[in-house]
Amino acid sequence: MKVPIRTFRSTLTAIAHIFSHVSHVTAQYEVPEIHLCVFVPVTSGSKKDMELLPLISETWGHENLRRAADAEVFVVSVDPNITNNLPVLVIPNDEEVIYEKLPLRTFIMWSFLGSDHHFKRKCKWYMKADADTYVNLKAVADRLSCFPHWYPQYLA
Repeated sequence: MKVPIRTFRSTLTAIAHIFSHVSHVTAQYEVPEIHLCVFVPVTSGSKKDMELLPLISETWGHENLRRAADAEVFVVSVDPNITNNLPVLVIPNDEEVIYEKLPLRTFIMWSFLGSDHHFKRKCKWYMKADADTYVNLKAVADRLSCFPHWYPQYLA
């Protein structure tokens, strides 16, 4: 799959456009089910990612913490059977790539989420996290509550 190389600015502009569309559609039709959806792209060929997946579901991605924060954690993988503890999102045209090409994979993920009707209605907020990152779901969800989810925003 060949994707043209974009400058950092044009990539951010494209992401902002995707989210403005997602936010507009969400605000226009219905209130999303989940306050915060966190997406964790992993590579099944990465020993590090495979070691970290169980830790995510046992720590910050644990069901009780997700419920308390009104959040959901999705593992993004080309392998639908990569984990039994967290929902797995298989994105069309996604490929496992080397770490240096992770931004391209992330862009494909955001493009899919911006065009998929299910996720447009499912989440107020979208977040990408790396497998080796600890996310305090409650703190992030509380902080995001200060902002209108229907207004186009890109927070980094």
